[in-house]
Amino acid sequence: MSINERKQRERLILQEKILDEAFAIITQQGIEAFTIRALAQAIDYSPRTIYLYFKDKDDLLDALVEKGYQASWQQMQNKSEKIKMLSADQRIAQQIEAHVRTALQHKNQYVVVLQLLRRPSFSPGQFQQQVEQVGKSDFASALKLCDEACLTLLWESFLSSLRGFT
Repeated sequence: MSINERKQRERLILQEKILDEAFAIITQQGIEAFTIRALAQAIDYSPRTIYLYFKDKDDLLDALVEKGYQASWQQMQNKSEKIKMLSADQRIAQQIEAHVRTALQHKNQYVVVLQLLRRPSFSPGQFQQQVEQVGKSDFASALKLCDEACLTLLWESFLSSLRGFT
C-alpha cells in the first residue's frame, strides 16, 4: 500500500468516526445540543480537524443524511437484478418493506435523519436524489397518469406516511 493510499484510508476512517460520533451525540443529546466543539471533544480532535473534512456544521449534518441514504441506495443496488423482474407495484411494496425494516433496525439513526431533513438549510445529496428518483419512477410506472408535480406530491406523501408510521 502506497503512502497516498494509506493516507486516503486513514482519512476515510476518521471521516466515518466523525459521522458516527455526530450521530451518537445527536441521538443522546438532541440536535439543539450538537456543536462542532462538542464533537471535537468527543473524538479527541480539535474543531479545526473537523473543518478539514466538512466546511461547516450544515455540511456535516447534510453528510449524516447522505450517509443514511447511501445505505438505502446500496441496499437497493444489492437487490436491483431481482427487483427489475417485478412489476412497479411490487417494487413499491419492496421499497415500503425495506424502508420500514431500515427504520426499525436503525431507529436512532432514522430519527436523526428525519430531524435533519426538516432543517431549512438542508440540501439533498446524490444518494437521496437517486433513491427518490427510483421511487418516483416506480410510482410513475404504477400510475402512468401523473406528471412530475403529481409524482412529487405522491412521493412526498408516501414518505411522510412511512415516516409517521416508523
